[in-house]
Parts: sequence; C-alpha cells; structure tokens
Amino acid sequence: MIRCLILDDEEMSRLFLERFCSKIDDMKVVGSFANPMDAKIFLEQNEVDLMFLDIHMPQLTGMELISQLKRLPKIIVTTTDPSFALDAYEYSVTDYLVKPIVFPRFLKAMDKFREQQNSAPVVSNNLNATPSNASGYNAGFGYRSPMANVQPKAPTVVNTDEQIVRGLNSHEIYYVENTSGFSVFHTRTGKTSVKLSLSEISAILPSDRFVMTHPSYLINAMSIEGVAEQSVLVNGVEIPVNPDRKRILVEVLNRI
Repeated sequence: MIRCLILDDEEMSRLFLERFCSKIDDMKVVGSFANPMDAKIFLEQNEVDLMFLDIHMPQLTGMELISQLKRLPKIIVTTTDPSFALDAYEYSVTDYLVKPIVFPRFLKAMDKFREQQNSAPVVSNNLNATPSNASGYNAGFGYRSPMANVQPKAPTVVNTDEQIVRGLNSHEIYYVENTSGFSVFHTRTGKTSVKLSLSEISAILPSDRFVMTHPSYLINAMSIEGVAEQSVLVNGVEIPVNPDRKRILVEVLNRI
C-alpha cells in the first residue's frame, strides 16, 4: 500500500487529490493538511511513501519544508506556478503537476513514482482511458470529458426561455455562461441559449449540484475535472472561481 500525504492550503485542491488517490487500489491517504507545520510534525512521526506538495503556502513554502525535513518521502509537486519547476527538480521531485490537475495527468505522475519504486502500476477501477488514447483528449489541458463527444440531438420545441431550461436534463449540463445578455448552456449534446440571468437559471436548477462560481458562470459541480486555486476545469474549459464562492463550492463538492 502506498501511504500518501497531501499538503495544500487550498481545500478544493486537497479534496480533489484525495478523490484521485481513492480511485487507485493501492493508494491510501494517511494525512491531508493545510498547514505546513502540521504536515512537518506528521512526517517526522510517521512513515509516508509519497507526498503531494503545494509550493505557495503561508508560514512555510513547499521548498522550505523540503529543506527542513530530515527524511524525505517521494514528492510530487502541485502548483499553479510552473516557474518553480527547476527549483523543484533540484530536490529530485518525482513529478511537477501544474493546476488544474486532471486525473489522466495524475496517473502519469503515479507511473513515474512506480518506475522509481520499481513496481508495476495498478489499474484504476474508475478510468478506462489514458490521455494518449482518450477520445476526448485536449492539447491545452491534457484531457476533456468523453461526454464531449456525444452527438447533438434534435432540439425540443418550447414556448419560453424558462421552459427551455426546465426541458433540459440537468445531469447533461456542464456549465452555463452569461454573455452579451444571453445565458448559454454548454451540455453533452451541444449549446442552448436563453435570455435569462444566471440568478434566474440558478433558481430553476438543482441547488445541490449547481454553483455560481463567478458572476458570468454557473457550473455543474459533478462535471468538474480538476481544480486550481482560483479556477476549476469543466469539460476542458478553465472557469474562474471568485474567492467568496469557494466555500459554497467546497460544501457542494463534499456532499456529492
């Protein structure tokens, strides 16, 4: 069993890394911390095989923590800042993941870890395709949901914008974008535009899954593929998350 520790001051990032680890049979998260000092104490008292380490944190940066540890586990760096890559590799890190991190890229990092450990990879129960053969591959972020390839179906004829919204299958909605006075639904089967505000749409869609992360975006939390400090990745699109909306989004993610 691979004993993993996650250190990231962003709760959404920790949550998604924990979920990614749970998809792999022989990985176990033995600690998940927001505070570097708490993680340091845990590392000094417990055996850890692999640490997912954020760079930018209060009190102590990821690089400063590495320099203070007497016994280092293997390290996979996670950050929004690619400029630290050279510094990170000076500490012989296993891999360097730039947020938003998607699951196929996470698996590649684990392959590197296993190569260093001289052990064979364990196949995830929840993924059937890697970035090299996934039909939804996107060069910009490395992965798009396979649902993006579903062919559009014939539109339903309705009378009002509200009826259009109520006629959509909410599970097929990735996100809603407000632009030029219209709200555009991005769904598995294509796009649909209505002349309603996001607040009006939010009142119609299930509140346990849909969150307004930004004045221009309403997202289906179940469609999130990766997270960064100020954005999420939905169907291959990076969508901003305002600081005052993070807590609500985290609460929804913890419930689904």
